[in-house]
Amino acid sequence: MFSDPDVEEMRAAAYKSAWRQYRERSHLTPTEKLVGRVQLRECIEILIEAGERDPAKIATTAVGIVREKEQVSRSKMRTAERKKLAD
Repeated sequence: MFSDPDVEEMRAAAYKSAWRQYRERSHLTPTEKLVGRVQLRECIEILIEAGERDPAKIATTAVGIVREKEQVSRSKMRTAERKKLAD
């Protein structure tokens, strides 16, 4: 994790924006809210380590990645439920 004061400001701005965007979705479960915070932080860190420096772009990308993970997870759960009903 970088500790440069400019990077800290960028990280904080990116997280604030990402969390605002993420929680705008009204149908988040308590688990998604909890896990989402952690996943956003992880994604933001990866993007910063990859060299991205625009907080708005970092935030938007991180939210997109977390939402994609959620969609995959929901799809897996639905598939498992269908398989269970079919058995």
